[in-house]
Amino acid sequence: MILNLTKHHGLANDFLVLLDPEGSVEVTADVACKVLDRRVGIGADGLLHVRKAGDGADLDLTVWNADGSVAETSGNGLRCAGQAAIDSGLIGADAVVRTGGALREMTIHEESAPGERFIGVTMGVPTFESAAVEIPGSVVGRAAAVNTGNPHLVVEVDSLEHLDDAVMVELSRTALGEPVNLEAVLAATKGEGVSMRVWERGVGETRACGSGAVATAAAARAWGLAGDEVKVTMPGGSATVSFRPDGEAALSGPAKFVGRIEVDPGRIQL
Repeated sequence: MILNLTKHHGLANDFLVLLDPEGSVEVTADVACKVLDRRVGIGADGLLHVRKAGDGADLDLTVWNADGSVAETSGNGLRCAGQAAIDSGLIGADAVVRTGGALREMTIHEESAPGERFIGVTMGVPTFESAAVEIPGSVVGRAAAVNTGNPHLVVEVDSLEHLDDAVMVELSRTALGEPVNLEAVLAATKGEGVSMRVWERGVGETRACGSGAVATAAAARAWGLAGDEVKVTMPGGSATVSFRPDGEAALSGPAKFVGRIEVDPGRIQL
């Protein structure tokens, strides 16, 4: 089975995109793990399987993590899938994508530079879940369990640079009784945005996370650290999260095209 893929990234959160309009390709956990492996495969944080859709959507999107699990959604993945789809002529500048059972509206702008587009996508209304979280001493003390279509734990810390990786791993795996995406957030003066690091469930630490940026912005807003528009800075760059009057969040940021790859997963040995 030969896969024709493109590679994209949103703020250094990178994805392989499989455009499969007719849904004729069977993607399995084994295939995802092989092509996403950074040593013997192609390498990326996720694999995006994109098909044509119906019932109110232009595209169906499945997001595969590096460990072979399926993510409910991905903010950066949505933008990268949108870039691949519009560049191939599958969609126009305004499209609706179904992912994890939810419909997301996408607005795709003209290229701002060769291979780069700014894309906005709706992310639903973040919901807060009650949870008793045991916070290590390196965390200031506030924490919020936020669902943005996938589960997140946002914790406020006193330093991103000195945050122990082991603490991030432990919190992401056990703090809420099941694996979640963990965002460690450092707030600036109100109105100046927030900075974060992220440990993604099924992947590990990544340089950016779109759904995590939304969760972080929602928590910062609830804590009185931010307003209805929040600049979220991550190691890979910054994205903007805006909240509509009904509480729905919209995420905007760049998607960049990297290149085209032809690969036979059967020839990759993990």
